[in-house]
Amino acid sequence: MRADISNETGALDRAVSGGWGRRHGGPFSESEAGCPLEPAGAGGKPRGRGRQHRHRCGSESSPDGYTLLITTNGLAISPSLYRKLPFDPIKDFAAVTQLTASYLALAVNPKLGVQSAKELVDLAKAKPGSISYGSTGMGVAPHLVMELFKAATGTDMLHVPYKGDAQVGPALVSGEVQAAFLPPSAIVGHVKAGRLRALAVTSAERASALPDVPGIIEAGLPESRICRMARHPRTDANAA
Repeated sequence: MRADISNETGALDRAVSGGWGRRHGGPFSESEAGCPLEPAGAGGKPRGRGRQHRHRCGSESSPDGYTLLITTNGLAISPSLYRKLPFDPIKDFAAVTQLTASYLALAVNPKLGVQSAKELVDLAKAKPGSISYGSTGMGVAPHLVMELFKAATGTDMLHVPYKGDAQVGPALVSGEVQAAFLPPSAIVGHVKAGRLRALAVTSAERASALPDVPGIIEAGLPESRICRMARHPRTDANAA
């Protein structure tokens, strides 16, 4: 069997495919979407293996029962973000199982001067558009969760997209952006060192990785709207 993996869920994918292969007594090969790089752009540089490109390759794979596409909630989100897609997430895939789920943490730069999620909301309302927030890219969970946060709290903050956690964390620490929803693994070290302040986690209760940080309900945020979307793209994966 072959597991078509994405670079968003690579570590999880390899753990799952490796365990599956050992349990069933046979090899389980890995392929980064099982397809070549996208055609070169205007500058002649290959475009890599973007999310939609990987999904398209997965949808075009042979329906022989030997290929699994391990992907993220992006497969379900895409139809709401793009007018045209080279695949149909309903017709072209058969969902097998959800492998795992996680949460995000709402973090701010301490220099912003807020001590709680409520204070962040109050500041954002008092100074509309003055606070910038970072995300790991357009249309990914950290971006959409913050947009839900804004809609639910009636606030206005400026979105600054980056290419991944490795860029957003340092930008938040340096003050290039003032807030972000990020996976705990990306911020826990900075929080312990006092370089960042975590205000809430997108789970109903406190999380073991950040035991001193309140959950959405305890923080006084609209849990039903925010938690529903908050599934971190590196860990919330579906096999299809």
